[in-house]
Amino acid sequence: MSSTGPAAAAPPPKAPIPSDPAEIEREIALRQARLAATVDELTTRLTPKEIGRRAAADARQRVNTALRAEDGSLRVERVVAVGAALAAVLGLVVWQRSRR
Repeated sequence: MSSTGPAAAAPPPKAPIPSDPAEIEREIALRQARLAATVDELTTRLTPKEIGRRAAADARQRVNTALRAEDGSLRVERVVAVGAALAAVLGLVVWQRSRR
């Protein structure tokens, strides 16, 4: 499949290759440092602890958005609905366990 359509991104312009060996070594060291920083960042982002932290923060944000109005006050009707749903689920669990 070809990527010559309008959605294909043009490659970034390439810098001229330096001819001085010391400049080449500096360029290599700079690129190694950038690559190491990128690998470190990806490693940090993919740790289970970080993934869990981001998921918890996202869940807190969603609950806060769902249960609060734009002015920061609680949306009582939603809080009551969530409480009723939790009470119903808890009631079903208790009822199921008592039937055993």
